[in-house]
Amino acid sequence: MARGQTHGKTSGFKVATTQSYVRDFVKLFPNSAGDEFTDIKQLINRIIFKENIRQGSIICEIDVLDGLNMLETFKLSGGEKVEIQLSQNTPLGNNKLRKTFFVSDIINHTKPRPGYQTYQLICISEYAYLNNLIRLDRDFSGSPGSLIKNILKKDLRVKDEDIFKCNTESGSIIQGIYPKLKPLDAINWLKRNAFDENTPFYFYDTLHKGLILNSLKELINEDSDIEYIHKPYFGLFKNEEEEFVDSRKRVRKLSSNLGMSKFNQAGKGSYSSSLTSIDIATKTVVENFDYRYNDDFAIKEHKLEGKTRAGNKPFSSETKFLDRELNNFPQSRRFNLSLNSLAFDKKNYHDHVPLFIQKSEAIKNGFDYMSLELILNGDFRLHCGKMVSIIIPKATSKGLTKSNKEIDEVLSGSYIVTNIIHEFNMDEYVMNAELKKDSTLISLEGSINFKLGVTDEI
Repeated sequence: MARGQTHGKTSGFKVATTQSYVRDFVKLFPNSAGDEFTDIKQLINRIIFKENIRQGSIICEIDVLDGLNMLETFKLSGGEKVEIQLSQNTPLGNNKLRKTFFVSDIINHTKPRPGYQTYQLICISEYAYLNNLIRLDRDFSGSPGSLIKNILKKDLRVKDEDIFKCNTESGSIIQGIYPKLKPLDAINWLKRNAFDENTPFYFYDTLHKGLILNSLKELINEDSDIEYIHKPYFGLFKNEEEEFVDSRKRVRKLSSNLGMSKFNQAGKGSYSSSLTSIDIATKTVVENFDYRYNDDFAIKEHKLEGKTRAGNKPFSSETKFLDRELNNFPQSRRFNLSLNSLAFDKKNYHDHVPLFIQKSEAIKNGFDYMSLELILNGDFRLHCGKMVSIIIPKATSKGLTKSNKEIDEVLSGSYIVTNIIHEFNMDEYVMNAELKKDSTLISLEGSINFKLGVTDEI
């Protein structure tokens, strides 16, 4: 550990807070140097990793302060291999991150003054690089999950240790022909028709775990002990372990665009929609179905401070237009599907879509109800797709309201992590995380009790 660069607060050889870390090495392998490398960790100001639940590969950005004329010396031109290792020796054990990337671009070059230059190395995984070089045009048959795993292993040459979770039990058997798609595009094309009890599937890469293919249902049902608290101050600590555990729970900054718009959600078919599917082989209408929302939110329970509370739907039945509730406007979005019953002797790519598409789209879009953007201390446990709990105090003092509840029941609750920007700078490891939920702790039904508002006392 002593041989690496230590960033943040330490005590002896251990990091004292979760945002502290050690930069062990950043090895650069020039294209024409074979297995030889140079460690450029001393020349790097910042390393950023970007992951998203809708993004098939991690994107790594490395800010270089170059006083050694590396661009010319190592003939940098793209395609170079970069190996990165970052670690923590914490009071709770050791954490290590080791990743290999390839330079896809070199951007933002500047010369602030003679003697040095700055630029960014944009890096991606090897399979993402390979993805841009090949296309698939073969026939396929199997479940969407098994077909996706086959693409990862056979076409993109992804190793088993780089796949954290691949749910191969998704959907029914389908068959067809890949229409000359790049592998990652083919994966997204397949998962569009993968459903688990009407919930969609996500395929994404994570910094601390690896590649994940899983359904929204399974992601929400996974146990999680990660809880964050937004409060103005923190107490004194008896020991290093207590301080480290507390630093993992802190919300440093909170902001939100909320996303409560029923106007936008209705247009996406979140509350009601209509579907017509036509079999082009027999020229007949197979399905003509109207969907109406009926408590179709995915987060049925919210966990706060070890207790479980029921979730509530994100809109009120009192919201009406033309004397109809929001779930009684099936023409707000229309789905039109073409089927071909004579194309194969078994189910083809589209056959099972009419059974799930409307409710699945409603559930997926429902997560636009509430989103939070948090600045957090770095946490090697956190990754996209993880369920976490957020405790947010009310926006007023407890003594100024007639309610005895201390937490904000609109903003607090269980969320799924959808996007993380991991930043390892010269001072610390911090995360900018986006979280979403599709239900609320507070019921939006019933009359308003105005007596629970602010007291008359000042």
